[in-house]
Amino acid sequence: MEQKRYDMTVFGCATSVYVLKVHQLPCAGKSTWIDSTDISPFNGGVGFNISMGLSSLGLKVRPVLSCSDSRLAGLLREEVCKKYGWPAHGILEPPCGVDHRCYMFQDDNRDHMTIVYRSMTSCGEENLDAVPVILHDEYIDKSAMIILASPRPVNTEPILRLIQKKERSFVFSYRNDPTIFPPAILREILTSASILFMNQAEADEVLNLLHLPAIEELFRIGRAQVLVKTIGKRGSVVYSREKNGTVSSFTVPVTENAVGNVDAVGAGDAYLSGFMYGYMNHKSLRLCAQYGSTMSSFVIEKEGSTTNIPTLEQMLERNGMRPDALYE
Repeated sequence: MEQKRYDMTVFGCATSVYVLKVHQLPCAGKSTWIDSTDISPFNGGVGFNISMGLSSLGLKVRPVLSCSDSRLAGLLREEVCKKYGWPAHGILEPPCGVDHRCYMFQDDNRDHMTIVYRSMTSCGEENLDAVPVILHDEYIDKSAMIILASPRPVNTEPILRLIQKKERSFVFSYRNDPTIFPPAILREILTSASILFMNQAEADEVLNLLHLPAIEELFRIGRAQVLVKTIGKRGSVVYSREKNGTVSSFTVPVTENAVGNVDAVGAGDAYLSGFMYGYMNHKSLRLCAQYGSTMSSFVIEKEGSTTNIPTLEQMLERNGMRPDALYE
């Protein structure tokens, strides 16, 4: 059997993120004042955040990232790829004349609302944004694990078909975005993925979409082996399929930090990175969840989804300070 060159292939996006702080999230018929004094963009995007988190922990990652603008694509190739050993040809240029910017509103409870703005310049009559990128078999052939995050909408189904053609199991980072994941494709992904990550609000959407009475039912109708649901300050719930077919679950509290929650942007992506680091190193699911929580505890200390990502040594040291810390 061919030896894998990479631990993970991550399909997703890289985008410029502007965080706008408000007291309450915008709603129809009511004015919203933005309290941010500095609205400088951060480098972000679900795929980028996850790739950065995994790489900082020492895993060998092959990101396949659709960039929102050429500036960001150049930056990743020239700096980040060299730092972490990412293959540069997996950093995909945006369609000609298309520039995406992500504006994320964050309220006093650290809840978010995301608005994506797309500007277009004249680039011929053909809408290049509707043309999928070429997906090479080697994107997944040489990786031990596949993560599907949030790619360009036009690439979602081709990526899923490539995974299916290769008969590979995969991890799904759920996002409630019907543009990226239309209902029919989302149903297929939810019932095909081996490991799923979602927050409480997203889990509620899954129940509505699939008409399920409880999230555990997803194990009955799909291929899920592990499902992780983050529940904010209460921590996370890990569900797993046992050998006898039953589903067990447990809750893991958050990892505390001295600073508190400054900015929750990217916390879920950091959690996934920590969890999957433990999973790839054959740790128990409970310890995986602790690692995930500990990764998040760093990211929320500073503004920006990757500004304060820890090294493996820093993550392990803080995780060891948990009252319930596990050592394996």
